[in-house]
Amino acid sequence: MKRQIILVTLPLLLAQLLSTVQAQGALKSAAPKGGCIELTTVAQQDKSVTAADGTVTKKYVPAARIVPDTEVVWTTTARNLCNKPAENVVIDQPVPEHMIFVADSTSGTDAQVTLATNGGEFMPAKDLTVSVDGVVRHAGAADVRHVRWTLNKAVAPQTTVTVRYRATVQ
Repeated sequence: MKRQIILVTLPLLLAQLLSTVQAQGALKSAAPKGGCIELTTVAQQDKSVTAADGTVTKKYVPAARIVPDTEVVWTTTARNLCNKPAENVVIDQPVPEHMIFVADSTSGTDAQVTLATNGGEFMPAKDLTVSVDGVVRHAGAADVRHVRWTLNKAVAPQTTVTVRYRATVQ
C-alpha cells in the first residue's frame, strides 16, 4: 500500500486543530468500555477582564487566533459518569506537534505530575533527561512531549476534575 504524505503549514495545521476544537466545543474522549471517566480537552487563552469597580481578573476563553509565540492553555476535564467513585485515575495528555511545553505550567488539584519526552517513561521534571548525540542532559521544556497527572484521590460519582498545562506555538 502506498502512503500519501501531506505537508501542512503550521498556521493551517493550527487552524485545523482549533476549528475542530471550536466546532466540537472540545475534543472528547469517551469513557473506555467498562470505565467511568470521560475526558474533555479544550484549547484556551488567558483574557484580562476589567470589572465595573476597576479590578482586573483573568479568565480562560476559547483559543481564537493562534500565531507563533502564542501561549495556549490546554484544559482537560475528567468527568466520572458512574455512580461509584473512580479510583486510580491517570490523565495523560500529549503536547501537540509544533508546540513547546511551558515549564512549571501544570495545574490540577491533588495530583502527582510527571512528564515524558517520548510518551513512555514518565518522571518528575527534575529527573527528566534526554540523550542527544550520545550525550545525556537534563530535559528542557522543549523536550517535553507528554504530561501525566496521577490523581491522589478517587473522583466522586458525577463530578469532575480539571487539569491544565500551557504550551507555546513554535
